[in-house]
Amino acid sequence: MRLPSFVTSMPSGFSATAVRAGLSIILRDLGFGGWIGIALIALAGVLTIDARSLDRQTASARQSAEEARSQALRYSLSKARNRQVASAAPAAEPIELPILSGDAASAVLPSAFFEQAARRGIKLGAVEYRWNAQSQSVQRVDVLITASGRYLPARQWLTDALAQLPNAQLSELSMQRTDPADPELEIRLVMAVHFGRRT
Repeated sequence: MRLPSFVTSMPSGFSATAVRAGLSIILRDLGFGGWIGIALIALAGVLTIDARSLDRQTASARQSAEEARSQALRYSLSKARNRQVASAAPAAEPIELPILSGDAASAVLPSAFFEQAARRGIKLGAVEYRWNAQSQSVQRVDVLITASGRYLPARQWLTDALAQLPNAQLSELSMQRTDPADPELEIRLVMAVHFGRRT
């Protein structure tokens, strides 16, 4: 096997002069392509070091962002918990229930409830009342109502009605459209209205 000229022409001693002479021979024999190769190897080394540094910086920035996000989440959760506790405190006070006078159905829901429905274009159908004695001090009347009307007016009617009746709750609600082209919905709802008992 034939060795390169710089290997065969290297002096036998390893003095500083011999090393310099050997390097000059190596550099002379490399030529243009060799210099390009050395430059590319050096550039690859620099780029590798920069890429590792960039990876470390990216990982550090990602960790800082995660820490900031988790701190913000903890802060918002603590605020929400405080708001929930603050808003739940007044609700703990018992509502003073009205006393149902007699068994008249008209006393369960005020006439304004039905007038608001008519004003919003809601057509009322059957209204059925079911008395339910819950305890010695509370009685409940379930009011089953069928109606028809458009979605937004019906939703506004129920929202207003429930805001004006603190002793009532919506226990069941279904809205169905029998004909896709018809804007009117078939509405069925059950309202539970609570009353105090006379002692």
